[in-house]
Amino acid sequence: MLEGPLHRTDPRQLRIVHCVRAPIGGIFRNVLDLAAAQTASGHLVGIVLDSLTGGDFEASKIAAAAPHLALGITRLPMPRTVNPMDLLTAWRVFQTVRALAPDILHGHGAKGGSFARLVGTLLSATQKPVARFYSPHGGTLHYAKKSLAGRVFFTVERMLERLCDGIIHVSRYEATTYLDKVGTPRCRASVIVNGLRPEEFAEVMPNMEARLFAAKEVEKDTLRAKAFVQNPAEPWPKTLNSRLWREAEIASGNGHGNARGVARIYGAFARGGSIDGVRLSSAASIEAMIKEQHNITELMQDRPYHQALGVLLNTPAALYMGPNMRSFGHHGIGGSIGFADPDARIGFSYACNKMHAVGTNGPRAARLIDALYESTKS
Repeated sequence: MLEGPLHRTDPRQLRIVHCVRAPIGGIFRNVLDLAAAQTASGHLVGIVLDSLTGGDFEASKIAAAAPHLALGITRLPMPRTVNPMDLLTAWRVFQTVRALAPDILHGHGAKGGSFARLVGTLLSATQKPVARFYSPHGGTLHYAKKSLAGRVFFTVERMLERLCDGIIHVSRYEATTYLDKVGTPRCRASVIVNGLRPEEFAEVMPNMEARLFAAKEVEKDTLRAKAFVQNPAEPWPKTLNSRLWREAEIASGNGHGNARGVARIYGAFARGGSIDGVRLSSAASIEAMIKEQHNITELMQDRPYHQALGVLLNTPAALYMGPNMRSFGHHGIGGSIGFADPDARIGFSYACNKMHAVGTNGPRAARLIDALYESTKS
């Protein structure tokens, strides 16, 4: 265990321990952000997490965070699936958390949340009161409401509410799903969303020679110009880098992400709808989604598209997705693209902040796509 100072220097300080199984993805990002904010507020914070999950990327994040956490980071083996070894794991978590003497124990995810509520309750009964909080982060909520596994896990969730002082959902969708599948919580529940810091966004640099961007300034009566009448009366670079633009919910217009995240989503779609044990869609739904609806020239940008249900199909003249015409995905402004190749089982994404002016996904993405497929031949 990596440790810092363990004793309070201010009576208002709280000792806060987060318990999470998998140090990966959004759930770990949320835990690290909470720990950093709580540390900045003067509290003593620690994390207990799994030692079996994650690679070099996650290890670097853990190593960077550990020196700043007064109660350190402890890693214990926590298998993902429910099994008899969970009893031994629970005992190890109890011993670790007891030594840290927390005022608050916050469990994240299904297994981390279960350990935190059980351990917190035992500590409250044998030592001192511990406030027990739980954030599902999806977890058991991924199970179908009427499935056997779902009914079992939702019943357990219902029982564990009695051992919880508060449920903190990371999104309104998660809170609504919990209400639908588990029921109205017996303890206090709230929604506290997690986001990105301004410095984490790359500056978007639109190419003003692109016809789409130029239309706002130089065209008057075209469909392209009228599409942006509602935009603020300011230059494109200011709009695209503003907080207002990033927070607005504009369907298919201003989604923000990075290449790693987009490629991972399409990787799931390329593998029948699931990846690393998480299912986003059924194979049948994907086949229905990629059935061509029309093959026409889109009027606003004057480009040909093979259109399916919510996604575009490979259209080399406007949206190049490699050699497989069954590939499907979507592009973003200025050359960004994400797609799935269901036959090669590939998810691909290219994200650029410096945009180009041509009417396709551009030469940079095309070269990367060709290089990717060339590498699969060896």
